[in-house]
Amino acid sequence: MTPQDVLLHRWTLSVDGAGDRADSFRAMEAVITREVGAALRDPVVREHVSGLLIHKRCEREESEVGFVIIAPPEVADTLGMAVSRHLESREWRHTVSDTDPILHPAFAEYIRGLREQTEIALDLHCVPQAELRQHQCFLIRVCCASADPRYQLHPYLVRHSRAYVRPRAVLGTLLYARTIPPASRAAALTLEHRLGHDTSAMG
Repeated sequence: MTPQDVLLHRWTLSVDGAGDRADSFRAMEAVITREVGAALRDPVVREHVSGLLIHKRCEREESEVGFVIIAPPEVADTLGMAVSRHLESREWRHTVSDTDPILHPAFAEYIRGLREQTEIALDLHCVPQAELRQHQCFLIRVCCASADPRYQLHPYLVRHSRAYVRPRAVLGTLLYARTIPPASRAAALTLEHRLGHDTSAMG
């Protein structure tokens, strides 16, 4: 994966920031469940994408949900039309880059892990509200109870996520801050900072 092989598409959607922080988070979750989930699961997007990531930012005045798609340049127009169909009811911005440093081959495996993490988050997010609350409560509980919750996460994700097909790699990405060397950890944190303020779709 090099800057010449792929483009980085970034969509940013404005979310009504009125109300308290809890209201803003609920509004962002609704956007992820509806517009973003539908866009990223569009058959055209799934056919061509090599990297996916959802991020969100919650501020006092304004909140936003964004997502990144990495795909070959020859499908840029097709991809843009496919995504925009799902965002017609919301104000959004779309930028494209072919030179972003995160397209460097050194990040290829990490990008792959982030895509799998995003697919898992969509499986847990795009469900009825009561089920979403169940998932969130479980994730908060196990992640607060253990410094390494992989053993608790594994059976839960097996039951609730079709995308959970590479347990070791996926959970390694989910918990990279605790499991990879400091130099690689710094690179990964830099990558997440470039992609978005908060890359956890389930937070």
